[in-house]
Amino acid sequence: MQKKLHHKFQTKLISYDQFMEYKLYDENDGYYSENNQELWGTDYMTSPMIHPAFGFLIAKYIYAVWISMNSPSTFSLIEIGGGNLNLTNDIFEGIQDLSPKFADLLNIVVIDRNFNNNLPRHKNIKLINSDNFNLKNITGVIISNELFDALPFKRLINKNDRFYEIFVNYCNDFQEQE
Repeated sequence: MQKKLHHKFQTKLISYDQFMEYKLYDENDGYYSENNQELWGTDYMTSPMIHPAFGFLIAKYIYAVWISMNSPSTFSLIEIGGGNLNLTNDIFEGIQDLSPKFADLLNIVVIDRNFNNNLPRHKNIKLINSDNFNLKNITGVIISNELFDALPFKRLINKNDRFYEIFVNYCNDFQEQE
């Protein structure tokens, strides 16, 4: 990994967001890559992993929104950062229980960067890579769970009333550096 990062960035200093982008999303070595699926859900848990009740409560809300809009004949649920589809599947099952009619017309789109296309899902659920995201004129609801936790970000430090960006340095090991 260290050699790949060194080669990839051709410098000893890498901005923190670039480092995290690589560590999270590299096609082969990133945390969210298909090569590391065995790690998913082993180092942390989110509400959809604990119990389907979370998804059912969201399903009730989405159903109420559809009813409040006079039950349009086309309606979409878009989940940004849907990952392993736990939440999406729980929501869809909840909607099927609430209203089979609504479940039949519901168009579900899950947008994420890395998908395992073998994930079990209903035929109404479409997967879109975030690089190809271009949806327009949608009637429906957009949701996201834990998305901001998975975004690379800049890190700053304040010293003597001045802000400095934190970089990652490689010298036999990774170190933070101002």
